[in-house]
Amino acid sequence: PTCVLAKSSKLIPTMIVGWLVDTYRGWKIGHGDGKGMLGNAKTNHHSHATSTINAMEWIGAAFITIGIISFQYIQLHNQQQRNQSGNGKSSEMEGDSPYGLALLGLSLFMDGLLGACQN
Repeated sequence: PTCVLAKSSKLIPTMIVGWLVDTYRGWKIGHGDGKGMLGNAKTNHHSHATSTINAMEWIGAAFITIGIISFQYIQLHNQQQRNQSGNGKSSEMEGDSPYGLALLGLSLFMDGLLGACQN
């Protein structure tokens, strides 16, 4: 269930990695031409409008992720109840391995990096 939940909620890690890549690109461009991170006043006004749009995107992504997590949790809870009522014993859940979680994290990071590089 961890893998399905993480991959279905990959919107947040993708946005985080995209933001990090964009921040790095902005720093690199700003640092190279001597204007610094903020640039001139016209750029500041544009970046304020962009941050407002980005805030709405973050809020939307958070709501989507909360909905996916809620749906997956309800499905898992219903499945566990069916398993317990069917055989009288609780089904034994296996834990997540650190190696598997590391691979999952790497997969989510690479998904985010790919999306950021395509822009």
